[in-house]
Amino acid sequence: MSHAATGPCNCGARGWMPGIEHRPIRWPRPAVIVREQGLMRPYVVVDHIMQGYLTTIDAWAVNGESKIITHFGIARNGRTVQYQDIYTEGVHTSAVNGPTARLVQQYGSVGGRGVNPYSISIEHEGLSMDPGYGHDYLYSQARPWPEPMVQASIAVKRWLHAQPDTNLGPPSPETIIGHYEADARNRINDPSPQHDRSIWPRARMIAALADLPAPPPAVDVSAIRGHLDTIDRESAAIRRLLEVK
Repeated sequence: MSHAATGPCNCGARGWMPGIEHRPIRWPRPAVIVREQGLMRPYVVVDHIMQGYLTTIDAWAVNGESKIITHFGIARNGRTVQYQDIYTEGVHTSAVNGPTARLVQQYGSVGGRGVNPYSISIEHEGLSMDPGYGHDYLYSQARPWPEPMVQASIAVKRWLHAQPDTNLGPPSPETIIGHYEADARNRINDPSPQHDRSIWPRARMIAALADLPAPPPAVDVSAIRGHLDTIDRESAAIRRLLEVK
């Protein structure tokens, strides 16, 4: 597989959006993610605010300093980077506390990994709250999300909702959620400050996707996960036998 460090990549690989930068994670990912690579069938898209800048996310993709794995990162100027294919789990919404999103209420935290096993992450550059260190400005009604970033986010969502082998329903507040809707305890200001949710332009993005055709049929992956559980049990049994010998 060929990936571009900068500039558009059109490698044609499954689960990678064409025409944007591809910067695959280079550090050793958690074993469960590697084992189930390519098997995730996402139900929701989770919008995040970086509380920082895309250059930091780029660096983390290489050095693994934060151990965060987002699928997409979008800069204020519209630059869009993909770090993980959409059929492989990320590490971005790892806790579920007081969820208000219906699908998160339904599925909860899977395997102790939060929403990660059934979601796609989009990180957006900038800050929703004062981070306590040097920064330029916070998003507000006076300083809304930059239009190039909004349009890039719409483009990513348009592509996502047209992909096969997902369980994404039509674009709606049920399928496009904010981090705070999964974790109201620790991420209450992500991607927008609690005092003004309209700063996150979800309604406008969903309206821009109203012309999308009906999504492909949902895929039942219970049999696949059951098979993986069986493999885990059998592998553990083999390890125990080897230890005895």
